[in-house]
Amino acid sequence: MTAQIIIWMLAGIAAVLVVGWATVSGPEYLNPYFERAGLRARTRVEYALISALPTAFVAVFGTRDPFLVATLPLVALFSLMVLIDATTKKQPNVLTFLAMAALVVGGVLGMIVRLIGFHHGTSLVGIAVGIVVWLFPLWLLNRVGGGVGLGDVKLAPVLGGWLGLYGAGVAFGGLLTAVIVGGIYALVLLTLGKVKWSSTVAFGPALVIGALVSWFVTGGAVSPW
Repeated sequence: MTAQIIIWMLAGIAAVLVVGWATVSGPEYLNPYFERAGLRARTRVEYALISALPTAFVAVFGTRDPFLVATLPLVALFSLMVLIDATTKKQPNVLTFLAMAALVVGGVLGMIVRLIGFHHGTSLVGIAVGIVVWLFPLWLLNRVGGGVGLGDVKLAPVLGGWLGLYGAGVAFGGLLTAVIVGGIYALVLLTLGKVKWSSTVAFGPALVIGALVSWFVTGGAVSPW
């Protein structure tokens, strides 16, 4: 029980730090993406809500997540990524770097607490496989002009590494779900004439949705301590 409490406390602190960053620094680092796209800049309150509400929702279902200290700050950052990518087709590097840091720090803390408190190890092979499974196909699609942007390629190893904490199968399932979601989304846009076959679509939201679905179904939302 003590280990559970430690994880919850660390996760809460990490989530508050990310939401605080979004509230204070979001307008400075993220509004330029909206402005360059000719869109309305977001306010501090909007950044706070966009990052905090999905995180709180996931926290309710993630009370059994041994890696909650990584999951909560990542969800806050993913929410910001989805907003910006869906509206501007850009993935801010600052969000990607923060997500990488959250994954490394949160993943390591989760592994330590899980090992000491519950005597359960974490497969480093699963993490490595998750990164490769997500990174390689998206990198290949980017290289051959498959409609995947460089920002999606940078996001892929973060999502793969996060799901890889729960096992290679979870990571693979997340990618498969993301491909299905992205394919349906692209097909709808093509049918409506919104894009052409050569167009680049905002694939980041599909990646995040696929990862979250996999987390809910087979990952942290159901993982025993």
